[in-house]
Amino acid sequence: GDGRDYAEFDTGMSVFSLLVQAEKEGLLAHPIAGYDQELLKKEFGIPEDIKLLTLIVVGYKGSEEALSEKQLESEHGPRVRNPKEKWLSEEVWKF
Repeated sequence: GDGRDYAEFDTGMSVFSLLVQAEKEGLLAHPIAGYDQELLKKEFGIPEDIKLLTLIVVGYKGSEEALSEKQLESEHGPRVRNPKEKWLSEEVWKF
């Protein structure tokens, strides 16, 4: 009733907790942002008035034999991240 989006904030915190616990249990958990809400609702019988906030795939690590060369490179290659100047702002909004 106060206009705050508690569910979205709480979902973010819950996802983080799930990711940490999955790692502790020897599982991999991967949150997905790009998914078809309507297809998932239909496939899983989720009512239309429900808003899906996230999708998390959880499982055990599989064999690398099933991976393509591109996937192996991504898995074992160096991680390339955006420089902090691209996503960090101090004191004022600079984006």
